[in-house]
Amino acid sequence: MGGGFENQQMYSVHKLFEREVERDPGRIAIVCGDERLTYVELNLRSNRIAHHLLSLGLEQEAFIAILMQRSPNMIAALLGILKASCSRPSDRR
Repeated sequence: MGGGFENQQMYSVHKLFEREVERDPGRIAIVCGDERLTYVELNLRSNRIAHHLLSLGLEQEAFIAILMQRSPNMIAALLGILKASCSRPSDRR
């Protein structure tokens, strides 16, 4: 994402991600074993998840749990939740 982050306004993670999608959609975003996803592919997955969450009628800032192995799908799920505005940072252990 380079170049002078300290001089930029504060952005949310999913907004910064979407800026990268616009900047270079074909660049590899994730490598996990033999699986590689470009920024645009990861964005499409996360958008599908966000739309699904919204279709369930979840309210903004609802808490969503994720129980899955670390994988590209987990990253897509996290981005999807953020895009749907269904989560805020929480450190519940």
